[in-house]
Amino acid sequence: MVERWRRSLYVIFGWHGALVGTWSSRIPSIIQDHQLQIQSFGLAATGVGVGAVASMPLAAWSSRRHGTRIGVRWLAVIGVGGLLTTAWAPDVPVLGLGLVIVGICLGALDVTANTEGVALEQARGRPVMSGLHAAWSVGAVLASVGGALAANIGLGAGAHFTAVAAAFATTSVVASYGLPERTGQGDRTPVFTQPSRATLGINLVAVGSEFAGFAAADWSAVYLVRMTEADAGVAALSVTATLVGGAITRLSGDRLAYRFGPVRVVRVSGLIASLGCLVIVAVRTPAICIAGFALVGAGTGLVLPLACAAAGRSGPNSAQSIASIFTVMWIASIIEPALLGRIAGVSSLPVAFMVVAALALVTAVGARALSE
Repeated sequence: MVERWRRSLYVIFGWHGALVGTWSSRIPSIIQDHQLQIQSFGLAATGVGVGAVASMPLAAWSSRRHGTRIGVRWLAVIGVGGLLTTAWAPDVPVLGLGLVIVGICLGALDVTANTEGVALEQARGRPVMSGLHAAWSVGAVLASVGGALAANIGLGAGAHFTAVAAAFATTSVVASYGLPERTGQGDRTPVFTQPSRATLGINLVAVGSEFAGFAAADWSAVYLVRMTEADAGVAALSVTATLVGGAITRLSGDRLAYRFGPVRVVRVSGLIASLGCLVIVAVRTPAICIAGFALVGAGTGLVLPLACAAAGRSGPNSAQSIASIFTVMWIASIIEPALLGRIAGVSSLPVAFMVVAALALVTAVGARALSE
């Protein structure tokens, strides 16, 4: 039973990553197909974060009241609707609507899957969250490669997203049967609750790391082109390096957390991410910068799964504690591009990454919050 439960969660986490990788890899195609200006696309793309933030409190309440098995099935339907609306949107408003729906799926699935992961970890009596997040990373990498291949052979985003949507819905529904069937029909927990002091501390630790991860994903290719004069093909490797760095650490993260404890692991992770930013700033050669972004990925990879596990232990309602983590994370994803873009515009990209290095140190300094 427990092993089937674990395998099902691997599939669900993997598909969550694959949805992100699929969407991200086809952004150039969607911009071209709709002949969008960057400003118009940027406005539409904020719909992902808005939908995610809006869905999380409801997902936490639903997971506790109705169980995750039903939730995963509904989210499969919502995800399919979002992908198809995005792929076949006739104009920018409909594209924005599709991205809001995709965001609802991603945000709610963040809460639902991680809540179930915390329950599995408690049932097994040893860490599993890093391995589950490793499945997310593998799904994202494979889907991004698949998106690149689809673009290279001329497969349109509409046909690509339709195929992905069908596979996502089918496998997610099948995987949901491996989740425990439980509900809290008599539960009167409100949809919105104030996070505890312990959860707020964990949020602070997580947001410093996630901000660094978002910065690497959003700005790494731009940084290499502008600061090292790398061509676009070489610059794209920095995004892959960031994802691979995170995937590698997550594959060994459960063993590290079991042996050294989450506080030590997160403290070292924050230092590694900060070191990666300093390498990026100090050395202006493509290969070294790519290695620096790999360090940022490695340093940020373990913080979110360990923060989710700690949040799940911090109070009686693990779903709402985890929802607060992801709410802060998605808000950071909305703020980060504008903030770093502003800093880079006023000063430079290296100065912007010095700010990122300082935020990564917040993770290292505050790591003790995970022991509360």
